[in-house]
Amino acid sequence: DFVSKGISGRKVDLEEIHDPQSSDTPIEEQEQDAQEVVTENPTQVTQELRRSNRIRQEPERYGYFISEQGDVLLMDQDEPVTYQEAITGPESEK
Repeated sequence: DFVSKGISGRKVDLEEIHDPQSSDTPIEEQEQDAQEVVTENPTQVTQELRRSNRIRQEPERYGYFISEQGDVLLMDQDEPVTYQEAITGPESEK
């Protein structure tokens, strides 16, 4: 509120501070000093990527449905083959 109304409890005087510069040094010498500054890039250490030595094996998804002869077993434990067999079978009341 005090700032928006322009009311202040005290008055503060601010002074500008100037760095003393010697006028003895010509401007050309200052420019040469700036040109001599060379920045060195730090050497970056890179590490090689680590590769896993683990032997990869695909998971056996649905592999239990395939017989030793390569036949695919879709039905197990005398399950009904058609919808009609399923609704008329002995377990249809469950």
